[in-house]
Amino acid sequence: MVPCETFQCPGEPATVTRAIHLARLSNSHAACRGCVHRQDTLGLNAAQLRRLEQHRSEQGTGGPWQPEAFADELGNRLNAAVVRNVAMALAIGSTASLLSAATAQVVFAWDGRPQAAELQRAAVEGLQLAGSRVLHLGTATAALLARVLRDTHSQGGVLLANQLGRPHTASLSFWGPDARPLSRPGGLAELEQRARCPAGRAARRASPVQYEDAAPAYLDRMRPALHALRPLHIVWGVRDRVMRAWLEGLMRNTACERIELADQQFSRSGLARVVREQQAHLGVLFDGLGEGLTVVDELGNLVEPRRLATLVAGQPAREFPSPGGRESAWGASQGEAAPLADQQGRVWIAGIADGLEVFVRLLAVLSRGDTPLSRVANG
Repeated sequence: MVPCETFQCPGEPATVTRAIHLARLSNSHAACRGCVHRQDTLGLNAAQLRRLEQHRSEQGTGGPWQPEAFADELGNRLNAAVVRNVAMALAIGSTASLLSAATAQVVFAWDGRPQAAELQRAAVEGLQLAGSRVLHLGTATAALLARVLRDTHSQGGVLLANQLGRPHTASLSFWGPDARPLSRPGGLAELEQRARCPAGRAARRASPVQYEDAAPAYLDRMRPALHALRPLHIVWGVRDRVMRAWLEGLMRNTACERIELADQQFSRSGLARVVREQQAHLGVLFDGLGEGLTVVDELGNLVEPRRLATLVAGQPAREFPSPGGRESAWGASQGEAAPLADQQGRVWIAGIADGLEVFVRLLAVLSRGDTPLSRVANG
């Protein structure tokens, strides 16, 4: 996720600063156990990190089942056998309410990293062994997977990516019917229980895999908005390799100049500093799955998520204040025409959080004239 500067502890009405967040983390504050920000340890020293990991291990809260994904170091608690079991648990849960497992379809995608190839094969095998048909998108982002899942009326989705953003980690993110993202508390907690206590059994025959490259049509839909861009100077930070490749492809034939952040600059303060130093028009940080983004204007000031959602959607947006994660935000966006902005920088439009689409729409808005983002955002 994109590093935050303000936080809201579960059950507390007021926000706190990063310093207070870190102090509570290092002292094992009770509310931290169920908070979506519990993995944001940027700023803790080595001794504090060791103490935190020891406490989580003792309390059973330091495992790979995190608020919005199953994530860990490659080869540690995230190996082929574990991934196969977790994928089977999702597929068995997706087919439980259906008349026939043969009618169930699960959409799968991954980020294409060579070190995760074995996990990719294991995940697909687990889905097949559970009796689900697999629609394999190849390399894709969370937003594209969710769109395909919704449009094909599939019963579930699995994305193998790297939500944590570190070199040797990987993550599994999950969706249920209607492109409902699973998080804790909610569907992800239920999935954890199924994975720990498997109730189903493997199918006698592995279900088929259908391969579909949905990316070209998805990206072509965005290209018209980029045809008339003014020559913007953009600073961006993106860790997802699929998102980076798509961004480069979309921006290649524009007049925009791009500067990519180094790893040590990957924070909101680092982004703001580079934007000011380079006299850029704007700066953007994409989260680990490409669903959300943090935007700063030419002065390095944050563009609030609700204001960003209003700009790109062309209508007043609502703000989702709860720290309940993707599943809760998705639920709040259902049946509402107005876009929804959550605390993680995700803009939900028609039930999908798509950081790439929001970015493209923002560039189109800025290209309507020469007005700087700071004035457009506050207009």
